[in-house]
Amino acid sequence: MKINRVLLGFNLFFTVLILACILYFSLSGIDNSVNDSRKLTDIIVKIIYKSDYTQEEYEKLHQVVRKSAHVVLYGLFGAVLGLWVKLGSVRFSRKKLFICCVAICVAFGFADEWVKQYVPGRHFHAGEAVLNVVSAATGLCIIKGSGKKR
Repeated sequence: MKINRVLLGFNLFFTVLILACILYFSLSGIDNSVNDSRKLTDIIVKIIYKSDYTQEEYEKLHQVVRKSAHVVLYGLFGAVLGLWVKLGSVRFSRKKLFICCVAICVAFGFADEWVKQYVPGRHFHAGEAVLNVVSAATGLCIIKGSGKKR
């Protein structure tokens, strides 16, 4: 089986880039984390609400933005892992690669939340760990199941 080295290189680059983004947001202190998500919430509020909005509406939207960050980043992480499975390997079967990628999704999704307890103002949240794993596994399965089978 011939492996496209350029495609592998791009996939490696995007894998590292996504992991760097995840780690940046995870290891940011609570103030930085909240400020980043509030900036995005402010932009979305201006688009959704043409006139006044309540503080309760703002806070609900802010929570959606914070949870969506998990879904988007981990979904992308799962997708790049799915590309590793699709690209294949000379040494491992696709089935073994898929199992390894699922294990990586589970390990990284929980480890990411676990390490937050050591960041000032942050804490481990089991619900977010599950959200990380489910988002990554979904991205992985979508990419693995898409397109032609080789």
